[in-house]
Amino acid sequence: MQESALLVGSTNGSYPIVMSCLGDFQLAVVEAELGADALALAQARDRAIVVADLPLPDMAASALVSRVKRHSPATSIILLAGGPQGPDLGEIVSVGADEYVSRPADRGRLMIATARALHRRRIVLQAGRNRLLEVLNAGDRVVGEIVEALCRCLEAKDFLSDGHARTVGTLAGRVAVEHGLAEDEARLVYVAGVLHDLGKVAVDQLILERPRGLTAAEWREVRIHPVRGAEILGSIEPLREVARYVRHHHERQDGSGYPDGLRGSEIPLASRIIAVADACDAMVRPRPYRSADGLGYAAREFARHAGTQWDAEVVDSLFACVPELQLAKAS
Repeated sequence: MQESALLVGSTNGSYPIVMSCLGDFQLAVVEAELGADALALAQARDRAIVVADLPLPDMAASALVSRVKRHSPATSIILLAGGPQGPDLGEIVSVGADEYVSRPADRGRLMIATARALHRRRIVLQAGRNRLLEVLNAGDRVVGEIVEALCRCLEAKDFLSDGHARTVGTLAGRVAVEHGLAEDEARLVYVAGVLHDLGKVAVDQLILERPRGLTAAEWREVRIHPVRGAEILGSIEPLREVARYVRHHHERQDGSGYPDGLRGSEIPLASRIIAVADACDAMVRPRPYRSADGLGYAAREFARHAGTQWDAEVVDSLFACVPELQLAKAS
């Protein structure tokens, strides 16, 4: 998936240099003039880099940096401001930014700052993955038990799901391996699959027990559950990558999903995998309020909506993991 950069402010004549530099690093650029708009964009999707041209008209640099970092610690922030001398180094450190480039922007310095920022991001992301792997390998029993406790909390709230979360986690992990993901990534997918519906703990119990015939207001409450789940998981440091996967498991390939309307490769691969595992189990699992749709129905639905609702290549990996689907499709 192509990473993206968020450009905040006017860039005061440095715009061509900044855009050229970010383009050289193969970053898709999203722009915002105001700090408030930038925060909304940063929270809607993980950004590799934020480049902020100071001062912002509506927000102090310290507020922008702290709120972006609180939501996504791996996002690197480059400040573009001042004159040739620039501000005091202590001021930059106290704000919490990763890099500073003085105006007028020098392309060489900006390239170096961007390279360092991306390198720092990779280190932070890998540290988070390593931390979770330690948890999954029983290196940290406390956090591992937290994952189990969260799953039990969901099962106690949404008791009609009858093992759905654990089944989705197991199937998503198998699909991840079939799709070619490394073992450590497949483990992340498994955990995200188990916890994909965690946000339903914030949904009214009566709505969960009446999944059909919902009003528009009730449907809006259901649709917010990926955000609530991501917020819960994002507060646990080693599960922040899992939080991102959970947030986006209801996105669709054509951009019609929720909560952020991501499309295609903008959707994390792990989320695309969880989406097909979730849909598969939902279609073939009988519930107290309805009978199962069956393998034949599931096979037809995946064939009909591959490429629009679901990633077609991930659907192929699902069929490889569940031969019964392939047989049902052929019959």
